[in-house]
Amino acid sequence: MSAPDIFVVALTRNGAPTVTRCVESVLASEGVTLDYVVVDNASTDGSGERLVRRFGEGHVLRLAANTGYTGGMNAGLARWRERGGGSHVLLLTQDMTLEPCALARLLGALRAEPGAGMAGPLVLYRDEPERVFSAGGRLEPRRARSYQLRTFPGRTTYAVDWIDGCCMLIRPEVIAAIGGLDDRYFIYFEETDFCRRAGAAGWRILLVPEARAWQEKPALPAPYYFYFMARNRYLFWRKNYGVGGGRVALTLARELVGLARGVVRPPRGRSRALALRWLVRHARGTALGTRDYLRGRFGPAPEMR
Repeated sequence: MSAPDIFVVALTRNGAPTVTRCVESVLASEGVTLDYVVVDNASTDGSGERLVRRFGEGHVLRLAANTGYTGGMNAGLARWRERGGGSHVLLLTQDMTLEPCALARLLGALRAEPGAGMAGPLVLYRDEPERVFSAGGRLEPRRARSYQLRTFPGRTTYAVDWIDGCCMLIRPEVIAAIGGLDDRYFIYFEETDFCRRAGAAGWRILLVPEARAWQEKPALPAPYYFYFMARNRYLFWRKNYGVGGGRVALTLARELVGLARGVVRPPRGRSRALALRWLVRHARGTALGTRDYLRGRFGPAPEMR
């Protein structure tokens, strides 16, 4: 039997209803053949059992410990290898839904350009379906800055420095060349690192605006988000560009100043109270993340150990 076009790794933790909606949107895809595994990252609410009942044992991989995005996706890649490893791989988080033509368009973009190693869709907010969350990402090594694009140049596919890890279609040759995700990150900046490694190996990263996907985004991220975004930023810039911690700390300080100004003039969608909570969480996460980076602590956050 020939390999399917795409092997889907859908990652979840304590999110059976959410990931079920995600996988059902994938299974409704048009123009591609699929195989898939739902990786349950040690759920504690019975999600693993519910997922087995819904999708069957052969499509659910239950992990004994929460290994984060990196460990969960790497476990999914191991399952992909067990099943032959010949297909493209889609890494997908539980909070995503895809339009039926999205995967065919992503796959078509990779097939049209042999030098392209990965492709991502235009990611929009689920509660504001026409508002762009990510149109790919750019890197500014001189400023130790990584940022999401919020606009895009029309309907034509274009190259970016990185794509969001919520939905990444990867050519199998890329995984053969650079391996899996770096487990030190646990979560956040791991996809930026993966894309950078692919780029350094000669692969282009594509954003396909005509492929659309929607993501659920909270009004205020959990505290661990700010911790990992700070700690892992140091790791990313040191590992990939040799950038020292001082330059990264300066970038983080600029962000804190911007958030402090935002308390006076809150950005779109945030009240003053919400802007203040962003500032407090960012400041605490930056302090703890910087501390653990300096101590050489990677992997899960301390409270997750």
